[in-house]
Amino acid sequence: MMNKDTITTGDWVRMFIFWFLMIISRVIMVLTFYPFLTRSGYGITSKELVVLIYGGLRGALGMCLSLFVGVDPSLNTRFRQLTVFYMCGMAMLTIVVNGLTCSKLVAWL
Repeated sequence: MMNKDTITTGDWVRMFIFWFLMIISRVIMVLTFYPFLTRSGYGITSKELVVLIYGGLRGALGMCLSLFVGVDPSLNTRFRQLTVFYMCGMAMLTIVVNGLTCSKLVAWL
């Protein structure tokens, strides 16, 4: 029997949705600064832009910050569990999926 503190199937689905939205927000952020990136320093090519968008996510800092939330007893237990679950899930997905497929993306480009 599951209680209200258990991670559910819906939480897993939302984690994958959040991962996709995180990549989309990175696309928007990098494209916003693309004109500046092309004119400063060494510049950036379109292939480098794709790798920057796809391979630049990891989540170590976010995971550390979520652990602060996870050990704070003044917060709701479900909130603490979900914060750590989602952040560790984001870090895991970006390392496993993005990290392991980035070399194939570079070879394809």
